[in-house]
Amino acid sequence: MNDLLLPVVVVHGIGSGENKDRAGFSTVLSRNVDELSRPVTRVGPFEDVPKVNAANDPGNPDGIYWQEALWESENNTADAVIEFITERFSLPGWLSREAIDLLTDVPLYLGVNGSKIRKAVREVIEQHPGCIVIGHSLGSVIAVDVLQEERLKDGANKLQVSGLVTLGSPLNLLGMRNKMEKAFPFKWHNYYYPSDPIAIKGGLKPARFPGVKNHKLNAGETFAVSHTSYWSSTVLAFSVYKLTMTG
Repeated sequence: MNDLLLPVVVVHGIGSGENKDRAGFSTVLSRNVDELSRPVTRVGPFEDVPKVNAANDPGNPDGIYWQEALWESENNTADAVIEFITERFSLPGWLSREAIDLLTDVPLYLGVNGSKIRKAVREVIEQHPGCIVIGHSLGSVIAVDVLQEERLKDGANKLQVSGLVTLGSPLNLLGMRNKMEKAFPFKWHNYYYPSDPIAIKGGLKPARFPGVKNHKLNAGETFAVSHTSYWSSTVLAFSVYKLTMTG
């Protein structure tokens, strides 16, 4: 086993509020990984260890650096418009500010806010050379877009990523901003529940996403909760732990 374990960067999917409201979304998974290894050190602006730059401190003798790439605040301008609309117009009771916030995350990413969101995620990845990137739901689309964008710029693995894990990914539906002609120069594992309504058609198609290795999770999750059940999966926690050792 490597003496030093690789860091982890996690990208969230749709949500509401600001970064502080999304912070901690991967806590259960990090705790499960912690139980399988030396301690996980959670870092970032809303953690006990507020800032660590693994480029300057690559060794974490106490365990794994784990940071969440929070991007919700990049939608603040759009959120202000949403608040204006909900305050001045009579909308159906179910169409709350939070509901509209959730519904607009995907079109905002695919449209005017995409570059800002990718920049926020890229900056966190840059702080952790050699990291394993985990993307959930829309976060999987953002993560893949960032990694493909960097490769097309420089023709190399400039961000020094050692592995990619996607969870409940809607890539079969949304696709990528840039067509993927060849596999990434690192392992890509995609996990899905057959009952997950967001992971449309289950596993990602290798013809469209070269190099991806699909893993079907079966634990009896219902349609209603399957999309958020990845965080508590012990199978997934063990897979992430193994990747932090080997990339």
